[in-house]
Amino acid sequence: MGSEPSEYPRKRRASGQLRVIYLLGALSGVALTLLAIELYERQSPDMQLYREVRQLVQDHFVDETDPDQLVDDALSGMVAGLDPYSRYYPADELGRLNRETLGTFVGIGVVFKPPSSEFRVLYPTPGSPSIGKIGVGDRLVSLNGEQLSEMKAGELQERVRASNGMELAFEIEARSGELREELLTPTRVLDPTVRHASIIDDELGVAYCAVIAFSQETLSEFDRAIAQLTERGMRALIIDLRDNPGGILVSAVAIANRFVSSGTLVSTRSRNDSRAFLAKPELATLSGLPLVLLVDGGSASASEVLAGAIQDHRVGALVGSPTYGKGMVQTLQPYGDRAVLKLTTSVYTTPANRQIDRNYSTECGVGIDPDLLISISEADTATIHNRLAQFSPPYELSPEIERWEREEGLSLLAPWPVDAQREAALRLFRGEIGASAE
Repeated sequence: MGSEPSEYPRKRRASGQLRVIYLLGALSGVALTLLAIELYERQSPDMQLYREVRQLVQDHFVDETDPDQLVDDALSGMVAGLDPYSRYYPADELGRLNRETLGTFVGIGVVFKPPSSEFRVLYPTPGSPSIGKIGVGDRLVSLNGEQLSEMKAGELQERVRASNGMELAFEIEARSGELREELLTPTRVLDPTVRHASIIDDELGVAYCAVIAFSQETLSEFDRAIAQLTERGMRALIIDLRDNPGGILVSAVAIANRFVSSGTLVSTRSRNDSRAFLAKPELATLSGLPLVLLVDGGSASASEVLAGAIQDHRVGALVGSPTYGKGMVQTLQPYGDRAVLKLTTSVYTTPANRQIDRNYSTECGVGIDPDLLISISEADTATIHNRLAQFSPPYELSPEIERWEREEGLSLLAPWPVDAQREAALRLFRGEIGASAE
């Protein structure tokens, strides 16, 4: 789980160092050589060892080596040895990391109908450059005159990402067969973390939404989904946190605050200080709404922060299987465009002071146990996780997708798989079974 990127204390340059820099510019000949030797000898032994090993590799390894790659490998190894959660991200991995944390990526904003190699658009995503230009069932034929059918897998995505804000010309075939050209400028579009929002019991008004991760955009996504579900008659809510590995701490805390009106939501303790995240009454806009969270062994980190707050404050019930057990917080420290360090900087505890991390000794156990334990098979779990990772279209586009299905005899929207855990949540609302949460 990552907290908000923080400012690590920068190393202050002592005035003595400034004088050394000044002297380096003034000294010459033997004096400069002696100073260089003295500075080298003052280096710590571990830095000398690193330099010696790197030099040996560069001079004698059987193949040519990239100095930058050697640095990345050394730093990756150093951080990986700390704990299971800290990690060093070199430049070529920053795109994926930014997508996970920021919740956006550079694109044109379309979801393709499987298989994606056909380039038929299932729907354009809200707020993207494709809205008003690409419709349900359109097929992308070419990009800047080059046939998409001749591109390698993933090449379209790379072309779009590398556009650097330049306008792209797409030839598009409508469902009617009519061809047209549309100009689109790729921008940062939302990679939704709140998915599958729907009413799954019209009589009781039970709404459902899945939160598959916590990015910086998750709270606003969640609030929009809740507003839409409320308009459609929501009177109770199921939040699915299964297979949610976590993400941004403050996003999980903010959603917890929607249901908890007072008290501690989570506490963190680092080497130097402690902090309690307290609920703000004015933000508890969903306080009193009947609530169930679905959890399982893939629910970790920020998911467990949300689950722990809901369970400890007894504002909802947890249904499913025990969570993963990750009770540590990581901080992201960027180094320009060169790299990002994700470092474990603190431990967190739930409002009832439970420390649930599986890699550290604890008296409270590992992970969070649900209020209602519903075990399912590994095969069913894998099927459900796969469905959760997929996209569901915006509610307003569902009629057009259904029309496309009728026109071509397709089945575009897969039904929800057999799901005993979600069914148990529904039965809980119907009063057919009970749980310990009130």
